[in-house]
Amino acid sequence: MAKAETKNYPPEIVELYRHIAHNVRALRKERELSQRQLAQVVGMNQSTINELENDVIRDMRLTTVGKLARALGVEIADLLVPTGFNATAKGKREFKQALQTLQKIYAQL
Repeated sequence: MAKAETKNYPPEIVELYRHIAHNVRALRKERELSQRQLAQVVGMNQSTINELENDVIRDMRLTTVGKLARALGVEIADLLVPTGFNATAKGKREFKQALQTLQKIYAQL
């Protein structure tokens, strides 16, 4: 596995990218998709999916995370949470609401 390129990202961002990478790989394999197939659905290069899954951190837009989530049939929040995350229903709702707020802010930038 390639070592993460941190590019002076705060540790929280590095950890977030790792959650996304792990969840994308796990969901892709669960759905029996190759990296190439996922890349075609999302509209990116297979090498980009490979780099993401192998912990090579790149700048990633929230819209890209959204495309990955849509292609994998999950919500964006499902890609951001740590593996095995098991919050209460209220906690999940609050997390999704916070994420939706972030998406609205991002859309206005």
